[in-house]
Amino acid sequence: MKKKTARRFLRKNETTIVRLRMGISQPPSFHKYVKKAIATLVKEDA
Repeated sequence: MKKKTARRFLRKNETTIVRLRMGISQPPSFHKYVKKAIATLVKEDA
């Protein structure tokens, strides 16, 4: 994923991430996916 794609991904999934932070329950596999995605984005921004 390129940085532009990463930013687009973040923008698209901002509400999802906010929901996760608020602690609305999601299936565990979804949590894993989001954590992985965020980790990837953070790595690429660094």
